[in-house]
Amino acid sequence: MYSYTLYFKRFTHLSPLTPMRTRNVLSALITASCCLLVSFARGQSPWTPQKGHGYSQLSFNLIGPYQNLYLTGGGIQGLNRKISDHTLQAYAEWGLTDRTALIASVPWKIVKSGEEVNGAVSTLPMASLSAFGNAEIGIRQNFIQKKVVFSGQLLIEGRTARFDAASGLRSGYDAWALVPSLSIGQGTDRLYGYISAGSGIRTNQYSSDYRLNAEGGYKFFKRWWIIAVLSYRGSFKNGTVIIPESNRQTGLYVNDQAFFAYGLKTILEFNAHWGINAAAYGAASGNYVAKAPSLNAGIYYKW
Repeated sequence: MYSYTLYFKRFTHLSPLTPMRTRNVLSALITASCCLLVSFARGQSPWTPQKGHGYSQLSFNLIGPYQNLYLTGGGIQGLNRKISDHTLQAYAEWGLTDRTALIASVPWKIVKSGEEVNGAVSTLPMASLSAFGNAEIGIRQNFIQKKVVFSGQLLIEGRTARFDAASGLRSGYDAWALVPSLSIGQGTDRLYGYISAGSGIRTNQYSSDYRLNAEGGYKFFKRWWIIAVLSYRGSFKNGTVIIPESNRQTGLYVNDQAFFAYGLKTILEFNAHWGINAAAYGAASGNYVAKAPSLNAGIYYKW
């Protein structure tokens, strides 16, 4: 359904990859490209771990408190109460074969509505909701593993979130989703880049969406990565779900959400197995998404 191309500059001072260096590169790139799967700027790496190897991460994401939402066309929707959306997420991927990886992620959401904004009178109470978000399970299959790496991925997103009608707080979408995507990338032991394209196909009369992501990173010294990210998500606006008024007032996981986001990630590798990462994201535009930065931190283990 979607076509895309990758332009990756070939630096002349970088030597060709030998088979042993290729394994080292792929190990490093798995760390670099999996460092954040909790924010709305999530992409899909084309690299897979080797058979029996894997990657796991525990991360925390902060958004807010915020009092405004982006709307399509540059508009802003003010909220009567400040909203906070925080996520503790466990993520793992494991190499079933050298070219096939199993993927799973489980988010625990902590969403809150705080004080009223600028003297506004809210019909909703100040409240807090702690619950699972939309858990995911899936598979990534590598098709080409040469100088250019090309893969496909298929995720199933569960209808595992909760909604509190009295406060309008929601921990995720009230729908199942099928999320297919394709990605292509290239790299060395110090430099990599990839792009991905896909779609989120939701049930329960929610609109489906289309997704484009680009990511590039460079390793300074021996263990420090700096990574730039661009991400776009648009809605097909083909849903007919009726969002409760209380949920519309908080703007949490409503229909037709969209954004154009940018960000920076950094990874510090302690050794061959352990490391930490951090990221900051902002949205240049959007529809029914927070007008606030997303801050993220995590610790990972790979084997």
